[in-house]
Amino acid sequence: MAQIRKRKIPIISYVALYAVAIVAIFSMQGCVKRVVAIDTSPQGADVIVLGENKGVTPCAFEFKNYGTYQIRLVKEGYEELISNESIRPPLYQLFPLDLIFELLVPKDLEDSHTFVYQLTPKVKIDED
Repeated sequence: MAQIRKRKIPIISYVALYAVAIVAIFSMQGCVKRVVAIDTSPQGADVIVLGENKGVTPCAFEFKNYGTYQIRLVKEGYEELISNESIRPPLYQLFPLDLIFELLVPKDLEDSHTFVYQLTPKVKIDED
């Protein structure tokens, strides 16, 4: 009776297999696009967020971190408006769910926050 010899698979093959699996998992991962949209009535106000000019309303920009943002709106003929807005993460961005959604869900997600403000016209005082 002939003996059947088992071939030993080199450890390097297992390491390569795991490396390919990890690369495949990370290449399929989705990401979260975080966006803030700001509008005013009337439109055309300069938007300054944390001291950085973000454009003219209506405008939208991406942000990286959740927290409180100071939004300053300036338009000629209107009172300057300053507002501190708290931007909280959605449930899927809290630990440990964020790991699952960012690494294992192969879909891009968007977390958008919209703020709309009413600007007040400046009052001219006559000095008689």
